[in-house]
Amino acid sequence: MSTTQQLHGQWWAADAADRTVYGVLTLGDDAEPRLDLGGELLGFSRDSVTVHGSSGGRAVSIFGAYVTAESGIVRNGEDHRRQTIEGDGVVIGQNHVADRNALAFAEAVIELDYLTFWTAEFDPMISHPPGGGTSFTVPDPLPRTASYGAVQVTVSSYSSYSGQSSFTRDDMAVPGRFKNIIFVSSIERLSVDDHLAISRRLSDLVTIAMHRPTGVRAIAFYETAGSSGISDRYEWWSADDLPEENTVLDERSRRRINFRLSDVDDVEQLLGRWNELHTGAFYGVASLVAQLRETTTFYERSLTRF
Repeated sequence: MSTTQQLHGQWWAADAADRTVYGVLTLGDDAEPRLDLGGELLGFSRDSVTVHGSSGGRAVSIFGAYVTAESGIVRNGEDHRRQTIEGDGVVIGQNHVADRNALAFAEAVIELDYLTFWTAEFDPMISHPPGGGTSFTVPDPLPRTASYGAVQVTVSSYSSYSGQSSFTRDDMAVPGRFKNIIFVSSIERLSVDDHLAISRRLSDLVTIAMHRPTGVRAIAFYETAGSSGISDRYEWWSADDLPEENTVLDERSRRRINFRLSDVDDVEQLLGRWNELHTGAFYGVASLVAQLRETTTFYERSLTRF
């Protein structure tokens, strides 16, 4: 497991908050969240539950938690047991979430693999001032908003300078970091699973368009519509197996692209039809996407990082 973050704190079963156990939660990009406890928290044969915790002033909710290993030693005549618990997803924020189906979040910000390339919105302009050097100007494209079922979906962008990375477009490298993201907003609060389902369906659309597997790289949740700032931001962690974060496609791969978002005049119609397909022919769409992911996974090895 490639460790990304470790959270030390106190943990308890959501339905038994009167008993807490110290432990360390390990989060990474390529394995299920793992909680190593200094005591016994759950029964070994108990069905999966939600486990809550507190670490560094942050509320942590572990969904689908179950015991995967136990050990114990006898010290001073007493049995001291340790447990390892794994879960299928974690939400970290300012408040605990009861479970994956709790109606908790009205907004989500989503990052998808290849989204920035698929939208093709960035068109950097280069100039060479008289004093020497090179100047890069990157127009900020207008967000594109459309309905997707009962939610509003906005594709927008952000950029920042980074001396450690570069953005490649048409054999030109710009010393910066550019991302397109999807912003989902709902009048009514949705559950974690609702937002995940929407995110993965939009990921399926990019998979079809790019003709290669696309995944949900990151999701942040917000409790109320129109929220801003970092205080009410909730992070999602799970065991998603993702390719390298930034990729540039070779010419053969580019020719395989079915269409780009910049080619679509009516985004409202595109998302509306995609929602109808998922609603009326879900298993057919899922089978098509699954076949595409299976047959093109090999080509991920031909991508280069920039």
